[in-house]
Amino acid sequence: MKTQYIVTGASSAGSFRVALQELGLGGEVIVLQDVLSYGPIKNLEKPLARLKRRRFNQKISKKINYPLEAKNVVKKIIPKNKIVIVSGGNSFSELNLMRVVSLIGGENVYLIQFELSKTRCSLGSFPPKDIKKLIKKEKKISKKDVKEIKKQFEKLKKENAELRIRKSRYKYVSGKYDFYDKLILSSIPKIKERYFGTLGKILASNMRIWANMGMDFVEWRIYELAKQKRVKIIGNLKDKNKDKVYLQK
Repeated sequence: MKTQYIVTGASSAGSFRVALQELGLGGEVIVLQDVLSYGPIKNLEKPLARLKRRRFNQKISKKINYPLEAKNVVKKIIPKNKIVIVSGGNSFSELNLMRVVSLIGGENVYLIQFELSKTRCSLGSFPPKDIKKLIKKEKKISKKDVKEIKKQFEKLKKENAELRIRKSRYKYVSGKYDFYDKLILSSIPKIKERYFGTLGKILASNMRIWANMGMDFVEWRIYELAKQKRVKIIGNLKDKNKDKVYLQK
């Protein structure tokens, strides 16, 4: 039986391939893009943008190899193969896990689970020796988990909201575009003078934001909060070469 490893994100997939080679293991690594970083994810305060996001969610829920993944030369996932999903404690990989299990079932589906931290924001941050340890801990997804995953995914599809909020493992709720605003604001130090920092530091101060929505989404929300005069920006969040961004409540 052929083994197909499903990894979210090109960087993570690259690190995973290196670990497989060092262990002398075969198998095909399939890259799925994180669905929270693709499709219309900005300007969701506008009705038309929300509609486009919901339509995107509907399309991505109907097939595994959605067109957005074609540029990574994704080969078809074959259910009769041994499917090993590599998933971290974040919305990016877990939503893909739910998508795959819901579409192909759970007969031959296994899981390699990893946890994120402030210094390890993706699988690509793990050294090969740690990825090797993870690979050796793969386990079959239980029938109970398969049932829960399918139930949650059907609920998300039915509600079809613009955001899918991770509460805990396989537990999601639907949310509005401004769901994370309070969390973003709480990540900005409460000091009277201007605060010298960067978008990366704000994200690092609260991994829940990073692990659920990613940098582009948070960048958009900070600009929207600035328009509402809830945050003051001096500098340019988009200038990745200058480590100078000021945020002020």
